[in-house]
Amino acid sequence: MTYLHPKYQLLKIDGVKQVDAAEAFALVQTGNALLIDIREPYKYEEGIPDIKSGMKQLPMSDTSKLLKLPESGVTLIMLCAHGIRSIQWTSWLTQHG
Repeated sequence: MTYLHPKYQLLKIDGVKQVDAAEAFALVQTGNALLIDIREPYKYEEGIPDIKSGMKQLPMSDTSKLLKLPESGVTLIMLCAHGIRSIQWTSWLTQHG
């Protein structure tokens, strides 16, 4: 069986908007959003977004850095390879402020 979109991308979290790559890029370009690449370094070989500013690489395994993300009005966009880790981390952030 083949899916056009992986099933896990259909998960919904109250108060969290899912965006595609084009919308994420546009949001970062406005300066009002920060793209957080939470993939582990070995996953970078799959490609890294070509964004000059507005992006941080903070592996999910390094939670100490992830917990120090800005609390300002900046929109945070979580990026991972397939959406599972970004959904998990976004869910945790939503639950813990």
